[in-house]
Amino acid sequence: MKIYITFGQDHKHTVYGKTFDKNCVAIIEAEDEAEGRNMAFKLFDNKWCYSYTEATWRDGKLDIISQLDPILDRLEKDKALYEKLSSAILYIKHVIKENS
Repeated sequence: MKIYITFGQDHKHTVYGKTFDKNCVAIIEAEDEAEGRNMAFKLFDNKWCYSYTEATWRDGKLDIISQLDPILDRLEKDKALYEKLSSAILYIKHVIKENS
């Protein structure tokens, strides 16, 4: 399976002559997610941002819809913040679905 690794603003690595930083995504072939994350730690120490599986990464871009649902779930606990942000997030989900 493929594991996709993203990097933060200050994360910069050179591995076998290839630079990995905020402007790219590293793709690691692994048996499972745990092995892929372990390989990321070996290659980049703890200087990377997020890991994604093929299930949350679609056509070379993050499946952002699957990432928004947990945010909405958390926001529901803070009603005031939920009121401010939920309609914006739902609009983003609508636009993404229309353009997929």
